[in-house]
Amino acid sequence: MKRFVFIVVAVVIIGWGASQNLFLSRYISFFLKGGDPHTVGADWFYPTFTISETSPIEPPLPLSVAPLSEQDLAAFDTAAAYSEARGGQAFLIARGGRLVYEKYSLGTDRETLINPQSMSKSLLALAIGRAIKQNAINSVDDTIDNYIPELGGDARGRITIENLLHMSGGLEQIATGYAPYPWSRGVRQHFGTDFDFWVMSLQPADPPGTRFDYNNNETNLLGIVLERATGQSYQSYLGSEVWPALGLGHAKAYLDRPQGHVLKACCVLTRPIDWLRLGQLILDAGQIAEESFIDPSYLQALAAPSPLFAGYGYQVWRQPLVLRGGYIGPQAPEVPVLWWASEDYAAPTIAFAGFGFHMTWIIPSLDLVVVRINGPTWPGEAFDQSLIPNGIIRALGRN
Repeated sequence: MKRFVFIVVAVVIIGWGASQNLFLSRYISFFLKGGDPHTVGADWFYPTFTISETSPIEPPLPLSVAPLSEQDLAAFDTAAAYSEARGGQAFLIARGGRLVYEKYSLGTDRETLINPQSMSKSLLALAIGRAIKQNAINSVDDTIDNYIPELGGDARGRITIENLLHMSGGLEQIATGYAPYPWSRGVRQHFGTDFDFWVMSLQPADPPGTRFDYNNNETNLLGIVLERATGQSYQSYLGSEVWPALGLGHAKAYLDRPQGHVLKACCVLTRPIDWLRLGQLILDAGQIAEESFIDPSYLQALAAPSPLFAGYGYQVWRQPLVLRGGYIGPQAPEVPVLWWASEDYAAPTIAFAGFGFHMTWIIPSLDLVVVRINGPTWPGEAFDQSLIPNGIIRALGRN
């Protein structure tokens, strides 16, 4: 508490004036809610943009027409129990394009909005595919100065859309650590009133296409490209072009200021069940009701290994995450918050992943999508990213 008081006083002394009232209110609210981006919940940030006001009566995928076999039910129950024992609040499975398993805990239900954190990056990759289908974007090979003309003649303008999709744009990181000090550029971006200013101020650190470096603001820059290409804000594009077509439900996003911008790399507040539908779009090769929503060729590229890191595609993971000291190996870490998996995936898998162990696993060989959303506290024990999908893969493979 003393540390918190010191930081808050320091912010006030800095005295950015009336224009920083929104920054201060968010900053203080964040710490009063616990000061952890995972456990703070989805309701602390103001203002928000409503992507969709209500949810359809029917789920975004049809219900299964046949009961589960005893073997399948046992496998799904085992996976759900592991998720819940490590703080999970939602666990859902679709197979063959139908909802076959849905379980909530910790007082949540189908309409509960969650912050999926960086699973939002995968949503943006799908939105880019939609914009290409609509000819708003010509190609992933385009350099971004085609869409952001003020970068013409700037080294950043030579970054391609595919570089950004692959996290190889070469931008510097906005901060070197995650300490919540008010003078950190990352903190000033996340709590401030102009998200895009910080994106556009970042300078090259590497030539484009030479190094994989997981960077939130390369995703945010990709979102700016989408906005310039479509002539719509990202949040409006989701609300008009993605949500209705997929039958998705109530959703919101954090705004930097009224009528302003949203962060594109995270924090699209959504229902867990809608991530099943987004994953199913990949399994269905971009088809919706016999119409092509995204070209299959784009989704093939999305799932393919990037040239610089085979574990990553277009804003999706092809292996368990190993960020910030994480690893794949049988020995569990002593620190529960570390990204860890006991082994690689047992079958080719595409994953959306978010801070706090929010996961969507897409397993093409089984026509399966599994969504796991963590609850409002960190797991007390290390969370094994591969245990749930591999347990299901092996169980269903024996049927």
